[in-house]
Amino acid sequence: MSYLVLARKYRPQTFEEVVEQQQVTRTLTNAIASGRVAHAILFTGPRGTGKTTIARILAKAMNCEKGPTPTPCCACRSCLEIASGNATDVFEIDGASNNSVDQVRELRGNVKFMPAHSPYKIYIIDEVHMLSGPAFNALLKTLEEPPAHVMFFFATTEPHKIPVTILSRCQRHDLSFVGIDPLVAHLETLCEKENIPIEKKSLELIAHEAGGSVRDSLSLLDQVMSSAQGPVSHEMVLEALGIIDREVIFGLSGAVLAGDMTGALDILDTVYRGGHDIKRFYAEMLGHFRDLLMVKLGVRAERLASLPGWAVEKMQAQTRDVTELFLSQAMALMLAEEDRVRFSSQPKIAVEMVFVKLLHTKPVLPIDTLIQKVDALRKSFAQLAGNGNAPATASKDAAPERNADGAAGVSASRPAQARPAPTENQPRPSSPPPASPLPEETGPVATGTTDPVPLDNAGTWEAILARIDEQYPLLGANLRNSTLAAMEGGRLEIKVYGSQTNKAILAREQSMENLKQVCCDFFKTDINLAVTYTCDTQPAQPDKQKPRTAGPDPLVAEALNIFGGTIVNT
Repeated sequence: MSYLVLARKYRPQTFEEVVEQQQVTRTLTNAIASGRVAHAILFTGPRGTGKTTIARILAKAMNCEKGPTPTPCCACRSCLEIASGNATDVFEIDGASNNSVDQVRELRGNVKFMPAHSPYKIYIIDEVHMLSGPAFNALLKTLEEPPAHVMFFFATTEPHKIPVTILSRCQRHDLSFVGIDPLVAHLETLCEKENIPIEKKSLELIAHEAGGSVRDSLSLLDQVMSSAQGPVSHEMVLEALGIIDREVIFGLSGAVLAGDMTGALDILDTVYRGGHDIKRFYAEMLGHFRDLLMVKLGVRAERLASLPGWAVEKMQAQTRDVTELFLSQAMALMLAEEDRVRFSSQPKIAVEMVFVKLLHTKPVLPIDTLIQKVDALRKSFAQLAGNGNAPATASKDAAPERNADGAAGVSASRPAQARPAPTENQPRPSSPPPASPLPEETGPVATGTTDPVPLDNAGTWEAILARIDEQYPLLGANLRNSTLAAMEGGRLEIKVYGSQTNKAILAREQSMENLKQVCCDFFKTDINLAVTYTCDTQPAQPDKQKPRTAGPDPLVAEALNIFGGTIVNT
């Protein structure tokens, strides 16, 4: 007899022998025990996870001489025939090669006949999604109302290709990939039965390479056993399967995270000279960086089923000094360059360029950190501007000297301007004339009392805004649409017309402190501020009110300062 591969030799014969998939085997066991087995069952899931195997076990459970039973005896005629594939009442059909409507019509004609010696006539159709559209349509009526002695068990890896009309007539069971730990335990059991010594890390490598498929892992183990004579070493496994050792993958990721350009390129060159597929290695590195990110994010262990415990611990140590943001940047870059590597005629050079880019990638700062840095920079500029303008402001706002009778003296460097004499028809003003908008010319005159000299609200506020623009440009920009609503004693009431954004900026504690500081310096006394906000538009100013002439917009002035430009009047 020819050699029987491990996947066939150790194929499960009962539900208890199935590796994992308890969510499916438990449901079927309970259904058999309670007599509630559906006449049409669909098994879906990845390759090599036990879809057809479970369908065979279910067929044995239904046709066993002691059944229907959740635990078939595996000794009666029906069980033995099903295990060997020679059962007369169990038909295994390959959907890929029997997909025509004529073959389905033939099946429909045969279902009416009673089974030869078993309770049920069972049809197991593998890769059922390969049936043609007309074949599915021909199967609809039989699948919905089959004879009492007929059961259909379907298996597929692509359930989305099956028509909804078929899916709605089947009871669906989804199988999943097997985790690395139960798969390694299963391989250890088989190696003990075969009396083949092999290291556990080699079995972990085989299980990882199989990607959660039991059949694939057994095929790889078969290949390793065939290439070795006696004990199987880890190096023999790597050589037989052409797999890159995970230590090499960890070495490259460590070099990238440490910024070691030379070390990273040396590892890539070693992999290429070792005869490994550089495109496959790139795909493994992409998956490795994904695992690093998941470990850094603290993902639960069950989400990392493809990693052994020692690998998770090593990843935790390797990512201790890097941020999640940098790892996500690395993954984004590698994903963006994946097509270039895949279709490149020089894949080694393409992969090297990807890792050169990766090593030159600077970690992006989180948005919170950027906001904090911008705020700190703005405060520094404001303080520098305030310190630089303080002497000039003090000299400009200094009160003129007074003579003995209290009248204001005339500066020696500026001649006194003659005042026009009042006429008889012109009434004598009861209050001083309105001040000019510029604080240099018409700043309030300090008196012996704490109350400032009364000024008109518009002119006073324009003068204050001019100072604010000089010292705090951002604050001045947000006070552009504002008025001085009231000015009584040491209390100023300011009304701001603007959006919620203006309100949020002005409501900051630092903004209010800066505003109060400018007002106190202007009036040479302590000021109490009251700020009100409104979303209405600012009312038009009277024609007699002079426009602000404090210079260009603060933002424009800053741009001129940075780029060395000038304003051109056209």
